[in-house]
Amino acid sequence: MLFEDVTVAFVGAGAMGGAMISGMLREELVKPYQIVASEPDLSRGKALVEKFGIRHTTRNIDAVETADVVVLAVKPQILNRVLPE
Repeated sequence: MLFEDVTVAFVGAGAMGGAMISGMLREELVKPYQIVASEPDLSRGKALVEKFGIRHTTRNIDAVETADVVVLAVKPQILNRVLPE
């Protein structure tokens, strides 16, 4: 496993973030418990938890504060809103 003792936070877990999460897990780069995804859509977050077994939060700060790696998986027009957090 490439990222053995690393926590990866995804800020944004829509189509792009979900695809990256899926790929990282499929390739066994991380285990599900190592991923936390920040996604404001509760139903999307719940679906990711059920499908992949990852952790979910609706608050970006909660996702990134203990992460070793942060993946910004938001659309460019959302980035200016997310970065100050």
